[in-house]
Amino acid sequence: MTIFRRSPRRNLAALGSVLMLVLVSTACASGGSGSGSSSSTPIVGGTLRVITPTEPVTLNPIQSVISDARVWGSILDPLIDVDVAGTPQDSGLLTSWKQTSSTEWEFTVRGGVKFSNGEAFDAAAAAFSIKENKTDPKAKLATYMSVVSDVKAGDATKLHVTTTTPYIALPQLLSVVYALPPANYTEQGAAKFAKAPVGTGGFTLASYEPGQKITVKKNPDYWRGPGKLDGIVFSWAPDAASRLSLLQTGAADVAIDVPVEQKSALVNDPQLTLLSEPSTSEMAVFFETAKAPFNDEKLRKAASMAIDRDSIVKSLFHGDGAQAQPFLIGQLMSSEPKHSKPTSYDPAGAKTLLAGSRPTITFSYTVGRYPQDSKVGEAVSGMLEAVGFDVKRNPLDVTKFFELRPKGAFEMYMYQISPVFLQPDVYVHGFLTNNSITKHCVDPKIDALSAQALAAETVQESDKTYADIEDYVLNQKVCNVPLYDVVGLYGLSKKVDGFVAPRNLLPNWAVVSLKN
Repeated sequence: MTIFRRSPRRNLAALGSVLMLVLVSTACASGGSGSGSSSSTPIVGGTLRVITPTEPVTLNPIQSVISDARVWGSILDPLIDVDVAGTPQDSGLLTSWKQTSSTEWEFTVRGGVKFSNGEAFDAAAAAFSIKENKTDPKAKLATYMSVVSDVKAGDATKLHVTTTTPYIALPQLLSVVYALPPANYTEQGAAKFAKAPVGTGGFTLASYEPGQKITVKKNPDYWRGPGKLDGIVFSWAPDAASRLSLLQTGAADVAIDVPVEQKSALVNDPQLTLLSEPSTSEMAVFFETAKAPFNDEKLRKAASMAIDRDSIVKSLFHGDGAQAQPFLIGQLMSSEPKHSKPTSYDPAGAKTLLAGSRPTITFSYTVGRYPQDSKVGEAVSGMLEAVGFDVKRNPLDVTKFFELRPKGAFEMYMYQISPVFLQPDVYVHGFLTNNSITKHCVDPKIDALSAQALAAETVQESDKTYADIEDYVLNQKVCNVPLYDVVGLYGLSKKVDGFVAPRNLLPNWAVVSLKN
């Protein structure tokens, strides 16, 4: 996404071009492409069966990680639509916006929209949705919402938002705020709403069987017009090979995150299609810089130098399912980062830093949540051991991982992060400031630089400051080790029509249909 009303970020576009060159032969051979499945006359109706890697942690969008919107996003709509490049569009619930001062915004609310329970969506509902994302103690967007100082409805069609500092990224931020029905949400409370969410989306919840499946059905009164499917059944299988098997046997129509090492099985199956699309999601390692043993900067540096990201991509993703990524903030900037590359693979240098010692560390990572995550965790552990660390592996299912991470239970851990909108502040505010999600790298210098970047009047000024932040975070303080960007791989039955492989890993189910 762009926040300064300019063209899409050049280095993101370049990354997409490089990856598409790698993957184009696969897409052609499989009868699909990164833009959608093969087309023929679709039918209206039918139930789509989707296999995801894991069950959503929650169906409450306020307390959910954004990746789970691939399920609950069928029920709820964001306040602002964006195009594939992340640029805000006028086609969503909020149809226009303007800055009335450097810190004040006015938004126009689409009229005539109702939630599936009959409540009206209006400026008051939009204001309520923003406030809940700011005040809920478990809100995933709370750190970003700290820039909002006030939000209120003028009348039914006018929404007013005031920010604490000039923040031109506000439309992008509201593109990840989902509309909530105020009366229903207040009556149910956050926990009950998570079991029976109500939205303005193209589908409504039909049933939720925890541990088994989630079924949604067509919303006949959807404000964009009824969708083509009667419904969708979401179920999950952490094992990637199992997802592929379910697709091959006809038990599923769409399999998300198919195993890259088995893509030939999809390419050679006349009943299946393989789609791929470079995504904005990135796998990264985090160090708890205030917690032993990684409160020692030398250990963080040695661990960073021990990791060979290129080898991981080549050996575990065969060059197709991921792209080595040496930058964290830099990939979201409008220009090439102005600092030197982050710490490179240097096992000899890592051994020198350890000076013959053999520190014991615990490395935590998810199993079955992200493509090849357990294998990547094992590979990183082996690299750390090769330079002299004594590694205690701590593989965890996703529920346990996200239960423990906020409690500060880890010292070094790895998981996949996704920018909720494409602007450097997403990663700075989200993972590097005092109010961040992870709080693994709290440092007054980063907070000061973050405030400086947000207050910058030009793109050049903000990018220079973000480059300084990344240089400090990756090269000097060594808070993170970027590993790779993920390429989304989707297996589809030939009867699926209209599916578009999304860059943000969140499919738009409203445009999908089934063929005879």
